[in-house]
Amino acid sequence: MDTVVEWLNENELRAYPLIEGELAQNIPENFLLDLMLVINVELDELATVRLLNISTEADGLTATFSGEGNAFYVTKNKPFPQYVRNPNGSLAVFGEGSKIFFDLGNATSIDCAVPVEPATVYKFDLAWLGVSTISSYKNYQSESSESYIPSTPLAEDGYNYNLKETVEFYPGYNYKIDFRNDRINMAVGFKFGIPMDCTTEFVAPELKDCHEIISYINGVPPDSKGVFRVTAGENIFTFSGNTVDEDIPDTNPKIAELYYTQGKPPITKINPNALFVGLTFLETDLCSPVQLLPTNN
Repeated sequence: MDTVVEWLNENELRAYPLIEGELAQNIPENFLLDLMLVINVELDELATVRLLNISTEADGLTATFSGEGNAFYVTKNKPFPQYVRNPNGSLAVFGEGSKIFFDLGNATSIDCAVPVEPATVYKFDLAWLGVSTISSYKNYQSESSESYIPSTPLAEDGYNYNLKETVEFYPGYNYKIDFRNDRINMAVGFKFGIPMDCTTEFVAPELKDCHEIISYINGVPPDSKGVFRVTAGENIFTFSGNTVDEDIPDTNPKIAELYYTQGKPPITKINPNALFVGLTFLETDLCSPVQLLPTNN
């Protein structure tokens, strides 16, 4: 602590952290005692960073430096030295010389443009700033504005939204987020994030087909891609509904009766996802019945 006090006391007797010269003559040497100024805008040289303005108010004064948001408010009725840190993370230490500007009265503004020592300036821009704003490239909305149920086709709403300040992303339905090599990666697809199920509120009831989804066949699950493969064995033939050229009887008894009486039921569409299994045995493949002789028993 003694070293810090000695440092501030020494700076009361010199222009530092301002650069001594003609522009600094109107600024008391004990006005600004120390400075750590963060610059987050593009400047040609750090030497161009300056104390730009001193303006007084009823309860204090504001010292404004180069760079976005680099303003410091010095309170009139607080003891000195005053350590003032702004939202940028910059720090300035003000001394007893501030009282000279308090004596000028309220609403006094002085433009000074005094350069500061480059060693007190820290450039904090570009990648160091991280993500400041997230903007959407294109936004789409469902045609229905009164319901959360999605409908197609989606319409482009024509607005780009800028998200600022604290923005939080959470994995959602079939949507995941991860971080790789200091980058935010987002992906949308099947099995990403939270899986969709029949309790998803924004899915219309007619689209909830969980009761129709085949999860297992005789206890056998599909492969990692959700595909079942059915292989026909000896004397077994399988075919799908999209290969059927002729009409076949429906499970409805009345339709089946028409098939057998008229030869053709009124069925015009066969589900292409249906799987048909048939037998291909020939007469020669069948065993003749065994004639059992009567016995005396």
